[in-house]
Amino acid sequence: MIRISALVVLLICSFFSISYSAEYKSGWDYMNFYKSVENCRESIVYPQVKAYEKKGIEAKQDLEKLKNEMVAITPVMDNLATTMCFCTMNEIAKDNTFKQYEKGVDFESYMAIPRCKKALEKPMKEMKTNAVKLRLN
Repeated sequence: MIRISALVVLLICSFFSISYSAEYKSGWDYMNFYKSVENCRESIVYPQVKAYEKKGIEAKQDLEKLKNEMVAITPVMDNLATTMCFCTMNEIAKDNTFKQYEKGVDFESYMAIPRCKKALEKPMKEMKTNAVKLRLN
């Protein structure tokens, strides 16, 4: 069973490497690319969940209920952030060396690329459909 699974993964990886090959600037490797995506996700998810918590506390919502809602929205927010960050970092890595990226790039301009905006449509719809919504007026 493990050999079959490993073979399937290998075939899938081979397919994606053929289908999604791109030219990336110098200094990028799979480790720093993935770490950059991870940092991007954290910079989006954590502040959003903390802002959700702050609104709940200000609205004097039951803390146990609020905690449960925060746990429930975290994967929803992470799905959105993951899609945005992979697309954004992919474009950044094509245009900038890793050293340039480390010095700072304009993330917002990359997030506005039409391909990345389009990639967000499905996770945005899922977020609107599945997210627990507070009524904090």
